[in-house]
Amino acid sequence: MPGRKEEQHPSTDTSAFLETERVVESGPVTNTPVVTGPPSVPSPPPRPSVQTLYVYDSSSHGPGYPLAVQSAYYRTATIVAITSWDDLTRQLAQYGEVGELVIYAHGNDGAFMIGGRVPSHTQIQGYFQASRVHVIDAIRFECCSVMRNPVAAAEMIQGIAGPHAVASGYTLYLSITEVPFMVTDDTTIDHIDAILDQYRGFWMPNTPPAANILAVPGEHRLYTESFQNHPGAVPLPAAGPAPLATLRGPEFIPRTRMREVTVGTRQEAQRRILRGAQHIPDLARVTVTNIAAVAAPATQP
Repeated sequence: MPGRKEEQHPSTDTSAFLETERVVESGPVTNTPVVTGPPSVPSPPPRPSVQTLYVYDSSSHGPGYPLAVQSAYYRTATIVAITSWDDLTRQLAQYGEVGELVIYAHGNDGAFMIGGRVPSHTQIQGYFQASRVHVIDAIRFECCSVMRNPVAAAEMIQGIAGPHAVASGYTLYLSITEVPFMVTDDTTIDHIDAILDQYRGFWMPNTPPAANILAVPGEHRLYTESFQNHPGAVPLPAAGPAPLATLRGPEFIPRTRMREVTVGTRQEAQRRILRGAQHIPDLARVTVTNIAAVAAPATQP
């Protein structure tokens, strides 16, 4: 090419170390030692794969809430507790491929928190990319409000997402309530039914029926789950005689009543960002169907 120096192949280009004008004829060379290369280094063993990996921030949550979500919706997952962003990278790096990656942490607007820290957007991308994990099918955010900004969410995970992977999360706040109570010799099935009726429609799907609870004396810890469109809403009551119906309203819905929204391009996602045109309903689960397209830089008109 004009203006470009022709490169020589390293096995034939001798100009860097051989001054040809000083080479003179000599006699035959004998007893020449055989020159060998450095000893070969074995390739590292391939990293294992896992179908579902469930990662939760144990610095912000005890095991109760995240494991309640895991046992309800991701029963076969491999569970990993982390406490820092470096820990996230190390744990993800244990695997070459992950079918479905689930992250349980505090979140908001295209980002989430680990160990009390929300790094910059670029730093979050770096933590994911440094793991070199490859997610094949889906990345699920069991976090508050990550999908209020689906563009930012797609950007932070694009380095680990496979070409057919999707990403999903919520535009609203996830609230889990632990309901502890004791089963004693005096407990009747009517007592248990009264508690179950109080939270009807909001129990985690793996909540046992009253007869099964009554059959096991001792302490029980059951979990309700609700979604609300602002963090200041009154939480579900942990106990008390008032029926839950008195608190049900537009800011509380169960998972089964969430709107489903999908976005497949950056332009579509930008139109649907909640704080912009407000096309995403307050209470919605958003699925990014093409992570690379949503994360791609916007084209100039």
